[in-house]
Amino acid sequence: MFAKGHFGVEILEFRFREFDVNNSTMVVEAYRLTEGREDLSPASSINSYSCDPNDKKKKGSLGRQTEELCLVCGDRASGYHYNALTCEGCKGFFRRSITKKAVYTCKYGKNCEMDMYMRRKCQECRFKKCINVGMRPEYKLK
Repeated sequence: MFAKGHFGVEILEFRFREFDVNNSTMVVEAYRLTEGREDLSPASSINSYSCDPNDKKKKGSLGRQTEELCLVCGDRASGYHYNALTCEGCKGFFRRSITKKAVYTCKYGKNCEMDMYMRRKCQECRFKKCINVGMRPEYKLK
């Protein structure tokens, strides 16, 4: 994986040297690119950067290194809500649905494929998918 950045007139290229999923560590090395040449030389001002696996994270949230997807709609998940990995939108939709004991009706045949677009179009299929992926109404706090 490569990311390039401009710092003054220098062009730096960052390479992920190590990535350990179990310990959540990542080491990034910076290289100075010589304009018009393919060879890389280590940047003298930046040697390497390590991510600390012990960084504090918000309770219930996922680390930014992990890009988990909502099991309902495929949006970026924010954590486990009502027993399932979901985004903030589906968490709120589920909470509102069970709070007001909503009954929804599908206009498209009761078999909508749920994604970030259809989640706004078909509430019945979205709620059904919430239940199917493991969201539990009894987990609602009173």
